Amino acid sequence: LVTCRAKALPLIGNYIFTKYNFNEFMDSKKFRTWCEKISDGYINSNYYHNCLHAADISQTCHIYFQVGLVNDKIVLNTKSICALFLSSICHDYKHPGFNNNYLIETKHPLSYKYNDVSVLENMHISEAFNLINSDNKFNILEKLDNKDYKTFRKQMITCVLGTDMANHDKNVDFMKECLKEDYVKKEEDNLNYMKLLVHSADISNPTKKFNTYYKWAKLVVEEFYYQGDKEKELGLKCSCDRNVV
Repeated sequence: LVTCRAKALPLIGNYIFTKYNFNEFMDSKKFRTWCEKISDGYINSNYYHNCLHAADISQTCHIYFQVGLVNDKIVLNTKSICALFLSSICHDYKHPGFNNNYLIETKHPLSYKYNDVSVLENMHISEAFNLINSDNKFNILEKLDNKDYKTFRKQMITCVLGTDMANHDKNVDFMKECLKEDYVKKEEDNLNYMKLLVHSADISNPTKKFNTYYKWAKLVVEEFYYQGDKEKELGLKCSCDRNVV
């Protein structure tokens, strides 16, 4: 099971790479190496936030494009589509299995590093770019010129930070605004659409068949319970008590 789980994210990543022709501006071997390293960086002892979750979210984004005809409405260029999928692949990279509030309450070094603001999300995308720049074999963005690199990086940062549940209401408000009959699309909307897509995929479990949803739900609740156990050990307010819920 662990071996299969470890292969899931690179497998889906490679399929997406070929499907959307990222080889136009990205070396396929370096992408595979980066994707495998990202997969290895997920903490697979986590009940929920592991590389299988990242694979699921990446596959869900792909389904949105194919079944939901998303790109017919948004019209993203290939580089933006790539930034979207790379964001989904690394959106929970190195997730410790505890939420932002736990890291803040326990005065974790990450909470100090990112000033209590979207602590995990800032860490995920920062570490993903640290990997890209750590060794040439991971430098998947080397073919981009400076302008395209800055745009690509901004898109990835925006998408990953958008997965913070603290930003959920903003995502919903944007979607409601877009659905109004008199809404006029703005220049910056594509970036907001991208952010909305990754966030929607990240919380998409309830939209799937119940048997699938139930399996994911059990895993995420078990992870919440584990955090609750730790909070009780530390004398903190218990966010999810397995003996009460």
